[in-house]
Amino acid sequence: SVNYLDAAGKPLDVKSLKQGTEFTAVVTVRNSVEQSFTDLALLQVFPSGWEIFNERLTGTQSAAEAYNYRDIRDDRVLTYFNLGAGQSATFRARLQAAYRGNYYLPAVSCQAMYEPREQAR
Repeated sequence: SVNYLDAAGKPLDVKSLKQGTEFTAVVTVRNSVEQSFTDLALLQVFPSGWEIFNERLTGTQSAAEAYNYRDIRDDRVLTYFNLGAGQSATFRARLQAAYRGNYYLPAVSCQAMYEPREQAR
């Protein structure tokens, strides 16, 4: 599931963001089968009018998030992690509505890197 929260942690409607609004994308991935998965890739692509705060550069990276590697680029965040049977994992990305305009919000996807049939949107 994907939720967007304002600075106070309250749900936010991203259809009507004001320029300069800072918010957080919260993605929860659930494994509902009795099989563990390794090397999962979570892909979050954001609209071109949003900017991603690179928390590796600011030193505000959350220690609570358990992932193997995170690649933060200009328009996307790729998170690589493992997920045990019946478990869930939650990942956050801090964002800002930097530019005014109308933008498309791409779907979030998660895929087992070496088992391409195992995927979710």
